[in-house]
Amino acid sequence: MDVGVGIILAIISYVVYGFGYAFIRTFHHAMLGTDSTARNVFGHPPVVMAIAFCLLNPFFEELVVRAY
Repeated sequence: MDVGVGIILAIISYVVYGFGYAFIRTFHHAMLGTDSTARNVFGHPPVVMAIAFCLLNPFFEELVVRAY
């Protein structure tokens, strides 16, 4: 039963992701008048900062958990 629920949850997640992706692209196009042309992911500071955050966050989270 858990496998069936997991598959349904995965399908629903992909559908919701698709709607979110379409909304963000439409909003971006409405605000700037062009589609996103970014191809070099690592050339953008927010992406680099997000990667650094994902790598450093567990370390600081463990510090907080162990301290309290």
